[in-house]
Amino acid sequence: PAGAVWAQGGTLLMEAGAEIRNMVGRAIYADGGSITIGGKIYNIKGDVDMWQGTEGVALHLRNEAVGSMSATGEITDIKGSGNAVFATGEAVRFTMKHGSKIHNFANLCGVYMKNSSQLYMDGEISKLSEAVAVSLNDGAAGEIQSNGFIHDNQCTPAVVYLRAGSQLTIHGKINNNESIGNCAAVYIVTNG
Repeated sequence: PAGAVWAQGGTLLMEAGAEIRNMVGRAIYADGGSITIGGKIYNIKGDVDMWQGTEGVALHLRNEAVGSMSATGEITDIKGSGNAVFATGEAVRFTMKHGSKIHNFANLCGVYMKNSSQLYMDGEISKLSEAVAVSLNDGAAGEIQSNGFIHDNQCTPAVVYLRAGSQLTIHGKINNNESIGNCAAVYIVTNG
């Protein structure tokens, strides 16, 4: 199985008040199409038996999928390993609008982008522990926009991690984070 919702193209609009919760597996798998999360995804435990394993326990984007969290979107209480949001591919984008939140879980990366995917973050990532808040890999690009706020995380190896030609632009804030690894803010690694 791919997820509770498996989109292959088309449009999914999860409105404010809607929930995906209390399950083992993945909330949304988008193999193309447009996904908007305006509701709450919580109490999801990743499972290695899911298609693509634990890459994107809350949301997995690939094959030119475009994902976004509206101002009322929330991802919290994600369990297991891997990452909460995962995106791969040149035309793949993930956007967090002002007011959206990813928060309160441990041992998973908040947002993991790779293979030239693009992150536009104007929302908030907070209260993650023993994890990376944002990881940009293999040519991914990210922008923390003016309202973007990464705060009160206990991360390892860093709050924001860049690897192998990835780029980050910061207009927002990275405040009050603690690292139990290499650094507390932005960690740049050139090896691939």
